[in-house]
Amino acid sequence: KIADEVISICTNLNYRPLLAQCLNMMGGIQYTLGNYEQAGQHFERASVILQDLGDRSQAMALISNAGAVADARGDYQAAFDGYQEALKIAQEIGLRDAEMLYRSNLGGAYLHLGNLTAAEEQLMRVIAMAQSVGFGQLSETYRFLAETRLALKQIDLAREAALKAVTLAQEVESPEFLSAGWRAIGQVAASGKPILLNGNTYDATSAFGESLRISEESKMEGERARTLKAWAEYERTQGNTERGASLQQEARDLFRRIGASLEADRLEN
Repeated sequence: KIADEVISICTNLNYRPLLAQCLNMMGGIQYTLGNYEQAGQHFERASVILQDLGDRSQAMALISNAGAVADARGDYQAAFDGYQEALKIAQEIGLRDAEMLYRSNLGGAYLHLGNLTAAEEQLMRVIAMAQSVGFGQLSETYRFLAETRLALKQIDLAREAALKAVTLAQEVESPEFLSAGWRAIGQVAASGKPILLNGNTYDATSAFGESLRISEESKMEGERARTLKAWAEYERTQGNTERGASLQQEARDLFRRIGASLEADRLEN
């Protein structure tokens, strides 16, 4: 609501630099809520302004944000291309924080494209860089790493990374990272024994439930859809066919509603 008010003021004043920043902010809010079409529209409006102003660093961020929308909608190749372009600009300008963010995103894109070796390489590089300068979005990096190592059947390493993702998300008080981190905990628990965290033991069902609770409370529909998808897969592997089908249908319908049709299509069979 506040961002909307500032956008209106900047539009009336024709103050384009701040208008672009606020459009970018609004795009980020819509992205987190799972309103991917609206997010893309705001990012595109901001991008046009920044290109006209010649603001390369802000334009770089918009390229990455557009990649994040593509990723959330299931277009992994478009996401990869956007992250790679943003990373190139960050390296040319010499923005280390931005480089870490785009490398982390690129690691996630590699993961989604099935290139696990490249994903692990990018993510470990971000973690190494963050040791000297810090990185506020390291929770997401560890969550990507947990999913990558889970795909590599490195269960113990995946568990360590998932626990780190949740711990870091709690430190920065990010509902988005926390929901995703609990989803990773659920995925790891589904592949082995329950996980101990903060003195409590979580199996896959309780971890997925925690992820779903956070996404619902924060109205993050994209996160909710991704957790439903992971939970459905777990139920199917446990032989709970009817429960798995119900969760998958709910995830599929939600993906379609928020504009992630490619993700929905992957759940058709």
